[in-house]
Amino acid sequence: EDRSLLQIIQDDLCLALLMTGQAVWAYQDNSNQIAPGFISLEVLSEICSTLSTLWNSTSLRKHLVSQFESIFSGFYQRALVLLRKRINPNDSITFHSNLYFDAGIEIILESLVDIMTLHDHRLTVAHGNGGTLETLFAFFDCNIKRSDVAVGLMVELCRCTGSKVDEEGDILVASVHGDLPTPHNTDGTPTPVPERPDSPMNGPPIETEEFVPSNDAVTAEGYRQVPPHLRELCAEAIIGGMKCLFRDDHPSDQTKTERHNRQSIMAGDGAPPPPSL
Repeated sequence: EDRSLLQIIQDDLCLALLMTGQAVWAYQDNSNQIAPGFISLEVLSEICSTLSTLWNSTSLRKHLVSQFESIFSGFYQRALVLLRKRINPNDSITFHSNLYFDAGIEIILESLVDIMTLHDHRLTVAHGNGGTLETLFAFFDCNIKRSDVAVGLMVELCRCTGSKVDEEGDILVASVHGDLPTPHNTDGTPTPVPERPDSPMNGPPIETEEFVPSNDAVTAEGYRQVPPHLRELCAEAIIGGMKCLFRDDHPSDQTKTERHNRQSIMAGDGAPPPPSL
């Protein structure tokens, strides 16, 4: 009976959660980001809560390795990719589509923050539990047969917060949140800024239907900037994951003695006496 229940969770529940969760951005790509998804935000919230519950159940986690690989890569990481590739709105329809998309992404990011920060820090990944970042790295990135889930997730989180490096530490050719280059002539002098149509010298303002975004509203690739409240959630997920790495430290007695000696030296108490032979 327990085996049948586990099989239902592995084959049916996880697949249903993944497919239904991805429906929130159905029919949305770079050419058409107007159509909303199939599911409501309330359903999306329940999906994220269920995923968080499954992950925090350490007895189930070891049986759902393949499922969580698909969930973190195909749901959370894909949501981050779509977040930083939203087109800057030029009409009211696209603007309201971005608002609906941001509301769904906010729910997903709040779930990701909970997963990255909430866990029993008394144990480590070697004891079957630990921080999410180190657990993902141990389960997937250290396995040559699986994808780099931890690195890919952290890279996308960093890119959404404005990082200019890739997973190898190299500078990106075009930064995700890089400022648009200031136009200059070949001799290095700034290019004159054209007069605005609504300038007092040009008479009354001219109404145009085309919306031209400012330099601060778009990235170097032409996408919009990630909204500040979503960027803050990405930063919280990064900080929470990094804090868990240091919180899970269980040093040996020798390491504790060495740390105490270093603290004594930094405090000016003098060098510790050499160990007796």
